[in-house]
Amino acid sequence: MTTRKSSDILSELKRLNRLPEIPQTLRQFEEAWKNPSKHIQELSAIVEADAGVSKRVMDTANSVLYRGDTNVTSVTNAVGRLGVIETRNIVHAISLHSTFTSPLIDARKFWRHSITAAFSAKHLAEYMNKRFKWQVDPSIAFLAGLLHEAGSVLMARFFMREYEILREQSDSLDAFIDNEAKLLHMNHAVLGAALFKSWDLPHEVIMAVAGHHHPARIHADHYQIAYVTCLAEGACWLIGEGNGFVEADTNQTSAHLIENLERERLTRDHLAFLAKQAQADSESSNMLGMF
Repeated sequence: MTTRKSSDILSELKRLNRLPEIPQTLRQFEEAWKNPSKHIQELSAIVEADAGVSKRVMDTANSVLYRGDTNVTSVTNAVGRLGVIETRNIVHAISLHSTFTSPLIDARKFWRHSITAAFSAKHLAEYMNKRFKWQVDPSIAFLAGLLHEAGSVLMARFFMREYEILREQSDSLDAFIDNEAKLLHMNHAVLGAALFKSWDLPHEVIMAVAGHHHPARIHADHYQIAYVTCLAEGACWLIGEGNGFVEADTNQTSAHLIENLERERLTRDHLAFLAKQAQADSESSNMLGMF
């Protein structure tokens, strides 16, 4: 099999009109987000114009994790309670759910994996910042954790035959990572990153997605966010949250994960503890039950 480059695959999918385009609400929100004079009213108006997004924002604002003494009854108040960062996370989550689907992947398990990884990445960023004086933005870490596995869905949609073989031959995270490289001569991390680059998402997110299996290969400027994303994915597998393609075995610890834990002198037990915290947050936020 000849080597595939992510740019070649994206070009071919674009030529065939099969490349997912950035959802309109996400595009509008990101454009407004980049505007230094952005106001909460403008972002609220973008959310309110999309019935599906506004409902999810309202539900999350009134969840156990975020609610105050009373329920909010307007999108503006919901965005005000959540803040624009949390609202942005929800817009991205809904876009992920609506855009990345494949008959080869269990949508519910993929969703749980993505949301749990997002909260895990946020907790890990806060922990690493405190313990090692790292400088990882928890909100960017959340997005990276949320989006890290999108490339696998994209590849499963457009390379079904190869991915069917991959599923048959992969009974663990390690096998999935290794067999994907052998069968396809590239990996979902690179393809996902290339797509998000075409969507003009934050560069830190793109690099985190690209390096979430092998953060040591990423440029030093982005190693920390890639490392946090790597551990966030591993945290999901430790607590039984597989990616919807390969089942997680809590009695089996990925060799890739152990290697990355040892790199920064972290332990499996502590990562599992952070993962349980993330799982609790994801459940109390209502985000797991969005769909």
